[in-house]
Amino acid sequence: MMNLKSTAFNLVRLLCFDGALFIWLLYGNSLYFSSSNDCSAVDSTVYINTLFVGALCLGYLGALAYLVIFITLPFVYLKQRTELIMSQTERHNEIEGLANSL
Repeated sequence: MMNLKSTAFNLVRLLCFDGALFIWLLYGNSLYFSSSNDCSAVDSTVYINTLFVGALCLGYLGALAYLVIFITLPFVYLKQRTELIMSQTERHNEIEGLANSL
């Protein structure tokens, strides 16, 4: 029972934290690509603009990592399921062979 609670807590924490990061990335995109953004033109804000682009790039890399995970996860699931079915079939065939030899 404790394992189920900790798994549920970790899942909720992951969804909340990563959801907040995703919303922050969307908000950052709307700020950076807005027409009123002139941070690269003003000498005093060029450094902050560079940091902002770096933070957006890190966010893009995180989103790319999630995309790769979501794309590959079904294939990993299918591979594991196929291996399980094959091992169960082999076990069933062995038991059937032993029963037929008696």
